[in-house]
Amino acid sequence: MIDINELRRLAQEVSEWSNCNQAWLDQSEDVPAAVVGHIDEDGNTYPVATIDCDQYYAAHHSLPLAKFYAAANPAAISDLLDRLEAAESDGLEQARMNGMGGEREAALLSKLEAAEKERDALRAKLEAAEKSDAESIAMYRKARDERDALCARIEAMEKQEPVAWLHESRRDSDVVTNAVKHVWGKAAVGSMAAYSIPLYTLPGAKGEEK
Repeated sequence: MIDINELRRLAQEVSEWSNCNQAWLDQSEDVPAAVVGHIDEDGNTYPVATIDCDQYYAAHHSLPLAKFYAAANPAAISDLLDRLEAAESDGLEQARMNGMGGEREAALLSKLEAAEKERDALRAKLEAAEKSDAESIAMYRKARDERDALCARIEAMEKQEPVAWLHESRRDSDVVTNAVKHVWGKAAVGSMAAYSIPLYTLPGAKGEEK
């Protein structure tokens, strides 16, 4: 496991050597050697470290390893650590935002469930109102049919012929014409008046069985 804090400390302690970021094959001696150091603008070389893999029978690795060490200079290491910490910070922030997103999603889901319950309650009220209206309409139609039937019975009674007449004689002084709806065949006989009142049977009435 990489100790980031220790690696940063070590890079900061040698930060002034960050310009040792180049590697080349030094042929100034009898035996060429791979070195790490600095080359200025005029081409002057300042070797700092010699990489010798020959003693491990891997001389061809000396220059590639020197180039790696040159690339991993203190400045490059510090920059790499800065990017790593920034990425970790972004990751934590993203995780936090995702958590907040989950909380928002839960809140929206709760509101949706509440809205669905309210919708169901309104639907139940609407269905109850529609049922009540249907019952009211049914009661109205029944009352209308009963009224029409009664009117038909009254109309039939008014159209039928009387089955008998009731003859009555009264004194003229005993007759209050305003209180009598129908007066038939009034005939004065002296101080007496004769009245004939028609009699009707009720609709649907049956005669006496013989």
